[in-house]
Amino acid sequence: MSSAGRERLPAIVNSVLCYSYARLKQAQQASREEVCDSLFLIFENWEFGRAKDVLWEHIARFRSDDMDIIGEKQKRNRSSTRSAAVAHCLDVLTALQDLEEAGALPELAAEVEDLMELPPITPQPITQKRHAAIDKHLSLVEEELHQSQDAMKETLICIQETQRKMVEELAQLHQRLDASTPEPPTSTPVVQRKSAPVVAPLSASTPLDGKPVEDTAPSRCAQPMEQPSPGYMTLLPPGAARPL
Repeated sequence: MSSAGRERLPAIVNSVLCYSYARLKQAQQASREEVCDSLFLIFENWEFGRAKDVLWEHIARFRSDDMDIIGEKQKRNRSSTRSAAVAHCLDVLTALQDLEEAGALPELAAEVEDLMELPPITPQPITQKRHAAIDKHLSLVEEELHQSQDAMKETLICIQETQRKMVEELAQLHQRLDASTPEPPTSTPVVQRKSAPVVAPLSASTPLDGKPVEDTAPSRCAQPMEQPSPGYMTLLPPGAARPL
């Protein structure tokens, strides 16, 4: 990280300065406050004051002409809006950016042990502002979810009420149908049939009124046998005497 056209000077071996500059370059669209918030997730508060001292001492010792770029080291105390560590972090980020723009940024290096423990720089820093935006979005999603649940509960209540009314109407309809339909007989009644009177066959001597009628017709038995007419031969049975 040396500046072109300048005498090569000893590098500053400080993990906070090296990592802060790399994170500042990587998150160019992020503000210094956002980068500072992400750095506090990695380093301790006291490390930023120490890194600030190292940077100012290096410039004052090896690049005294560049002190005009970063200015005098400011003493920072805690205020109502920020802590002293945050102020030191912002001073470091501002100095690194100003030195880079002026082409006076010294070489920065990190210790090997720190590199093994530090997280990768590639992921975007998740800052407090982004946390707030994510929390706000989640709150909106939760609110919409609650509203949807309330609407679903109301719809379910309406459906249950409609089903209850339908059940009641069906029960009333069954009652009306049962009242209008006659009950079927429990058993088939036995029909007793009267036997027809026996009617005797009518004869010529039986009147229609049932009283007996005397037979006035002459009896065939009382009639005398007709004598054979003369001139006819009468056949007699064998042994019978021939009339004279």
